[in-house]
Amino acid sequence: MKTIPQSLNLRSLIEENFEQALLTDDYHARDALMNFVIVGGGSTGVELVGALADIKKGILPKDYPDLDTRRATINLIPSGDRILDAMSEVASRKAENFLEKLSVQVWKNVQVTSYDGKTVTTNSDLSFTSVTVVWAAVVMGATIKGLDAKDLLACGNRLQVNEYNQVLDHPEILAIGDIACM
Repeated sequence: MKTIPQSLNLRSLIEENFEQALLTDDYHARDALMNFVIVGGGSTGVELVGALADIKKGILPKDYPDLDTRRATINLIPSGDRILDAMSEVASRKAENFLEKLSVQVWKNVQVTSYDGKTVTTNSDLSFTSVTVVWAAVVMGATIKGLDAKDLLACGNRLQVNEYNQVLDHPEILAIGDIACM
């Protein structure tokens, strides 16, 4: 998801899922339509599950009063041992606690191995039935022309930054998001 039209398409898909869930009598199909799986615990995945949790809490009960939207589940699957691993451990822990208070289920140290359009399988005993899986993982940082970044690169080809998002040895350069790693 890199553009506004792509994000609007995702929002439309989510709304269509709830419309279909409202119309179906099939209990399992309804759960699959209301179960969201986001793969990747970086900034994109965390922001997306936070937005979904806000939609679930504030918008869905009002827009779909005949649907038990409490059954909607939001699953975040980071492959590592924490979310937002490019940020400090303190920021990571606070973000995870915040998401859990919003009823987001965070499944750490789990890798998705396949998705057949209905079932997400993992390298563990976990599997998820969902018609909506968003891949927000494995984004590699792009190097910057003119910056000799060979000694500055770390985790996933990202620039190493300090707690103020300043590139190491270059305090005049700020880096955040997929290009930065703490």
